[in-house]
Amino acid sequence: MTAVQALLDFEQKAEPSLVTLNGMVYKLLKDSGDWWTPQELCRALLNHENIMVSDSSLTARIRDCRKPRYGCHNIVKRRREGSNAYEYRLEDWHA
Repeated sequence: MTAVQALLDFEQKAEPSLVTLNGMVYKLLKDSGDWWTPQELCRALLNHENIMVSDSSLTARIRDCRKPRYGCHNIVKRRREGSNAYEYRLEDWHA
């Protein structure tokens, strides 16, 4: 495999397919630029894609977005003001 082929292969993996849960979570984070709690993301997936997913599964998919296989995206986390809940946002758009 040449270096160019390896780079093309990496770029294809960098943005997950929308048919995967990883891809759907990535798209929601990328398209909005907003802060999301796992519960809000779960509701959005249920409302728009008719997919029911647990909070723990969803936070795992958010962690996946940080991995090299899924593009090493910069997902930032903070506590929501006035709450114990965490919220997440994608800070680097690789579009």
